[in-house]
This record gives sequence, structure tokens and C-alpha cells, in this order.
Amino acid sequence: MQWLQFGDGLMTTPGLVEAVGFIKTSHSDGQVPDVELLNLGGSIVSDNGGAFRKSLKISDKTYVTAFSGLHGCDTWSAVPILLHPKSKGCLELRDNDPFSHPKLYGNYFTDPHDMETMKEAVKYVIKLGESEPFKKYGAQLYLPPYPNCHNHSPGSDSYWECAIRTMMVSLHHHVGTCKMGPPSDPEAVVDPELRVYGVDGLRVVDLSVLPRTVSGHMTAPALMIGEKAADMIKKIWSNVVV
Repeated sequence: MQWLQFGDGLMTTPGLVEAVGFIKTSHSDGQVPDVELLNLGGSIVSDNGGAFRKSLKISDKTYVTAFSGLHGCDTWSAVPILLHPKSKGCLELRDNDPFSHPKLYGNYFTDPHDMETMKEAVKYVIKLGESEPFKKYGAQLYLPPYPNCHNHSPGSDSYWECAIRTMMVSLHHHVGTCKMGPPSDPEAVVDPELRVYGVDGLRVVDLSVLPRTVSGHMTAPALMIGEKAADMIKKIWSNVVV
């Protein structure tokens, strides 16, 4: 009712996200941002370890040890998102049953470039929290005592690497499993009209055709691919005489 009447309140916040920002670390290829920051008006403890923590698949042991001490505190967090990972995952068919779930291999952080980028993003977030606008709120950095990171000095590079590996989750913006490219590209699955090479009458129309990630979220590219494919298919069938 507060949102309907006044246009504010909890319903105006998509999952605590109050702001989105993009930064370019020293590891970026070229001039494009390589990290997105989701600024949350809260944190993993905002619902005292309820749905938010469970959606991230954080174990009871990790959550209770690392974050239960923050219950009842006002918190803010900025979540760094790796936009152009060098590490590549893959998927495989489990068997010849079309209803079997595929095998998914994330292969996260198999390329050291990704970890270095994330650590620099974390340091940027720390500087952001120490800036003047946050000082007036008395913001303080919290270093969670992760149970599997106790051998690392809190705040050290090795600590942050352990923390990143502990808390890493996928944002489910996967791309590239059916790469679009010319016939000369051995990794290409579809041509510029999204037709699968070697298979007549089959197109792939989704984010899997993108040859690489984009610096942002995938909703707009997904809509663009769908609308472009629809236009191409309509153009072909409009020239068919039945």
C-alpha cells in the first residue's frame, strides 16, 4: 500500500539493490568496464540468515561463524561482479536421455586473471566505504571470520582470495555455449542468422549465441536477439509462396 500510494517503501527496491555502478580495473582489456558493483542497502544479514543467505547457498557453518555477529546492525554492502571472466566453463550431455540434467562445469577462477580482478574490485569497495559520504554514517569495514580462512591474516590478499572463493556465487548470466561466428571459426555453432551449422531448419535464439560477455546485465541483449531473430524468420517466410 505504501508503494501504491506514495511510490516508496520496500517494494521499490529490487532485492535491496539501491544503485549500480561500473568500474574499470587495471586488469581490463581496453577501455571497457570489467566489474559491476551492486550497491545494497543492506547485506547478507538483513533478514538474519533467511532467504537471502539461502539463495546464495551459503552453509549454516559459514554463515553463523562469519556473520551472526552482525545481527541487529545496520549494514551496507557493494557486491563486485566479474563482467568479463577469462575462466571458461562448459556443459556436457549426461547420457542419451533428453530428460537428463546436463553436467555443468563452472571452472570459476581457473584463470588467475579473474582472481586478481576481483581482489582489486574488493579494494575499490573498501575505499568507497571509507569515503567522506560514508564517514558521516560511521561506516566501518567488517572482516568476517570465515571458518576456512582462519589461517590468513584478516584483510590480507590471501584472506581476500579465500573470502572470494568462499562467498563466490554465479549471477546466472551465462553466454557463449552456442557461439555465433563465421564458418572458419572452429568454435562457432551458429551463423550470423543464428542457424546451426550442419543442421537444416534449426536456429538457436538466446544468449548462448553471444561470442563474449557484455559490460552489463543480459536482459536487453536477450530481447534484442529474440526480436532480431523474429524479423529474420518473418522476412524469410514472407518470400515463400505456398
